[in-house]
Amino acid sequence: MEPKWGQVNADHDGDRYLIFGVKDRTKEIIGVNNDPNRKNLQNIIDLIRSSHFNNLPTISLETFKIDNLESDILTIKNKKKRPYYLLQDKREEQTTVRAGVIYTRDGDSNTPLTSTADTAKINDMWREHFGLNLTPFERFKIYIHEKDMWLKQPFPEDKAVYYYKQFPEFTIHKINTEDYIQKSLDWYNYKPAIQSYILLTYYNTVLLQRLFYTLDKECCFFPFLDSSRSHISDIFPEKKSELIDKNWSFENEFFFTLKDDISYDIYNLFRHIYNFKKIEEFSTGCFAKKPIYVFNNLEEAKNRIKELGIGKIGISKNA
Repeated sequence: MEPKWGQVNADHDGDRYLIFGVKDRTKEIIGVNNDPNRKNLQNIIDLIRSSHFNNLPTISLETFKIDNLESDILTIKNKKKRPYYLLQDKREEQTTVRAGVIYTRDGDSNTPLTSTADTAKINDMWREHFGLNLTPFERFKIYIHEKDMWLKQPFPEDKAVYYYKQFPEFTIHKINTEDYIQKSLDWYNYKPAIQSYILLTYYNTVLLQRLFYTLDKECCFFPFLDSSRSHISDIFPEKKSELIDKNWSFENEFFFTLKDDISYDIYNLFRHIYNFKKIEEFSTGCFAKKPIYVFNNLEEAKNRIKELGIGKIGISKNA
């Protein structure tokens, strides 16, 4: 028995697949219709659990029929949890898959049962496991979701620094600007607002800088909000000349932020630390001049702009 589960350790960025009912070398479809060893998804899950893996992979099973021959495709989801190995020896007939040994697949070849994966490949697996194969910014996007791992350093009031507990070279700097914004923002009914810059840094390198606002007596902390105005000319090009001047306003303008932008992740981190109000709570109160939405992505925001249309066009009150 070859360790076909070495496929989960294959060097591949994406899902991995095991196909049953197709010959390995000739790719001839033979089907599994009458295979006495055919297993359904629950059978496979039970087999994995009883095999005592160090991590349980996430899998799914689909069946495809070609010329009345059924083939099963087992999908192993890409979880970045390599390497997978057994915690106990597993013996079947005359063969043994050994505990602690890392098997993989290199091209068309599986690691023999009597051997182990190449040292360099094992090293790459562990680097992937701990995220050390990623760029600092890619790692930042992972760590920022681990909200309880961020600690604050003691600094003057105009500057706050937060570091990631496990890797303190990752820091977030919150720097307040010297002046309050005395003029109301386009989407905020009151003043003043405190403008801050958030810097994501790795050692002394700034990876990202974003603008944020503290509002409502420091009860709210929001990223800079995009305006539907910014995208009107793309969606309604015939109105571009009318709205190119900021003094023109349109009835259905709204402001928004996107969940797939790292600014939203920063906002969620600070809301967790300080229990700030949610954007949705703020936008339904008396503070918001215009509607404020949270969308999953820009495509969703543009669909909302199309749905609402422009409405009436007039001169802005701030003109």
